[in-house]
Formats: sequence, C-alpha cells, structure tokens
Amino acid sequence: SNLAAKTSQKYTVEITTADIFSNPTIQDFSKLVLDRRTNSSMPTKQPQNNQSEGRIAIIGMSCSFPGCGSSLESYWDLMNSGNHGLSIIPDNRWNKGLFYSPDSEKGKSYENEGGFIDEMEAFDAELFGISPREAMVMDPQHRLLLQA
Repeated sequence: SNLAAKTSQKYTVEITTADIFSNPTIQDFSKLVLDRRTNSSMPTKQPQNNQSEGRIAIIGMSCSFPGCGSSLESYWDLMNSGNHGLSIIPDNRWNKGLFYSPDSEKGKSYENEGGFIDEMEAFDAELFGISPREAMVMDPQHRLLLQA
C-alpha cells in the first residue's frame, strides 16, 4: 500500500500492508515502526546539518473527535465548554436492538451512548485506491489512519 511504502521510505524500515492491518491502532503501528527502527540494520537518515536538529514545522492540522465534527475550532469549543463528546448510538452504526439492553441482558451492552465520529461513511475510498466493497468492511481506525 501507499502508506506502507511511504512509512518504509521515511523511517528506513520494512513495512508491509499486512503490518498495517496487523497493527490497526496508531499506538500499535507507532510501536511497530519504532521497534523495527531500533532493530533495523538499514542505515538511518542523518540531519543535513546541525541547525535542523530539534526544529519542527507544523504545516497543517486536522482532527476528528466525537461530538465536535472535524474542525479544530469545534474541538476547542467542546473542550472549553466542559462537555464530553458522547452521544446516543447513531442508527447507521449497528442494530441497537441486537446489542443493547437497558436491563443488562447477558451478552448485550447496557450502555446506549458512545464516542462516535460523524460522517465516517464519507471516507473517500477512491482517493486511496480502495474498492467500495472493501471500504464498506474496512475498520474505521484504518480509515482514520489513512486520512491522517
């Protein structure tokens, strides 16, 4: 995949598409890359000169958080208001009748709220070369990682 190739090139480690699917969270994927860099025999990139060490440039920011859409302004508004991002489970996520029971029925959830990111179905699969069929069953965390 494009993500695997770019990660391999940027961090001078071997990353495969299977590695991405086997490490679906950002924490897992980051740990994999760090572990591979630590144990890699591939040469690492050295800074061109000492002036570039320790300097970073933020060239853009984006976010997707439950309860506040996908803008930094709405995220800060949510934080400043002291509210949380929890909401009732959206109808388009899963069949609540199958998984929800307010009476703590065995094998079902008694919670009717969660942190849901809006418009997860708006993922642009074509942009990433993913078929519509594959996109329908793709893990939402993988979608977020691709969009990051």
